[in-house]
Amino acid sequence: MFFEGPCTNCEYKTDCSVYPDLRSDLYARPGFQLGDSLDGFDKLMDEISLSWIQSIAATYQAWLPEDINASLSALFDTLCSALYARDVLSLDARTRVITGLRCGDELIFPYTWMCPRCVSRGLPRDDCYLPEAKRKTERGVTRDFPDITKLAKPRSRAIGDVGIKVLRSILRIMLNIPPVKFRISEGGGRRGEFDLTFASLDTLLFGEVKAKPLIAFPLIAREFGKPNPVADHQWVNPKSLTGTRFSLYIAAANDLFIDIGSPFSETPYWPLEVLTNTAKDPLLVQSIVIGWRRHLDAYRTWTNEPDQLRWHRFGCGNFSTRENGVRIERRVANTKELPGLDRTDDIKKGASQVLLFSRFKQGCKKEALKSSLLGNVYAETHGANYLDRLAKMQVTAEGYQRLEWIFDMILGFSRNVFNDPILEETFDTKSVILRASQMKKTRLSKRSR
Repeated sequence: MFFEGPCTNCEYKTDCSVYPDLRSDLYARPGFQLGDSLDGFDKLMDEISLSWIQSIAATYQAWLPEDINASLSALFDTLCSALYARDVLSLDARTRVITGLRCGDELIFPYTWMCPRCVSRGLPRDDCYLPEAKRKTERGVTRDFPDITKLAKPRSRAIGDVGIKVLRSILRIMLNIPPVKFRISEGGGRRGEFDLTFASLDTLLFGEVKAKPLIAFPLIAREFGKPNPVADHQWVNPKSLTGTRFSLYIAAANDLFIDIGSPFSETPYWPLEVLTNTAKDPLLVQSIVIGWRRHLDAYRTWTNEPDQLRWHRFGCGNFSTRENGVRIERRVANTKELPGLDRTDDIKKGASQVLLFSRFKQGCKKEALKSSLLGNVYAETHGANYLDRLAKMQVTAEGYQRLEWIFDMILGFSRNVFNDPILEETFDTKSVILRASQMKKTRLSKRSR
């Protein structure tokens, strides 16, 4: 059957004003008919996402509500951290130069211009600031800038590509936990304006994605030779990393290290294979989530964020110091790197894009078309002045009387807004966890028979 979502059996489509565009620009796409196409990374991320959710479901009654709300955001950042680590230590690292930071007997690949180990230990800011920053003096103001070529952070386009890939995986698993309501597919529209679509015989949901991690857990090789006696911090280019085991450093969770093995062990999808075991351990998952939520709670305070948490995360900003009586502004991470739905430019672009979807919604007599803004973290510091004001706003168009929500759903994981009960039932984190819990019970009862 040629699947056309809610248009498949719609009695109005013969004279519908929007159906021709949907048919040519969305339904006719092979990706829409077949659903999400998965590569090896997608399949492993799906396995990790399902195991992660099942680990929460196994113990959720002992969880704090705030931790459950944070659990999928923490999963997103953990998967992003794994893919960022792979980018740093890709398999061609045997032949190319890799730059890491030596701190004591550890080799660290930081994402911000501060040593994550020294930040966690509570050392003064100046002692945590990384060496070889670029100094510029303009109009009497002296600033130190990170050398981004030394940082492990991917370039901006890669960050967006990783973000949507990870978010799609989590959403796929959420939608595959019974009862299954939607088929997810990427792209569509005349100019590719739909990032994602979710379709059932009753509903077509358009999705605009803004997904960037709050924090990437740094990649660390522990006991990496003898400490350098000359400098506390030193950029190094190790000649060989073959045989070296690496960990993801969950700094806020009592110095928790997640072992991810070695990229040179000939496993094609490192380190995702190793993380599948992590995701199956309910206590370890809970520890990661609790550590991640400490970062979120600190981030929400914004101006009073503790140093031991602030300087790990993207978009953490700058601090000032004095050298020989001269004020120096030290840049750590640009605030344009704020996570998920919390960057003002992304809120404006996302809202504008979702408004474009309303041209379809107004013309649907069946009222089956919906629109959403999707991310991994809600607008935690820009909600009150930006996204919250739009979240419950409705609009109409010339020639139409019906009001439509701008956002039928804002999915931020750390906080969600639902203006549609079917979407809430499907995408709410607690609902997903409860469904996963019931799914596990059903499987166990079938096995016992």
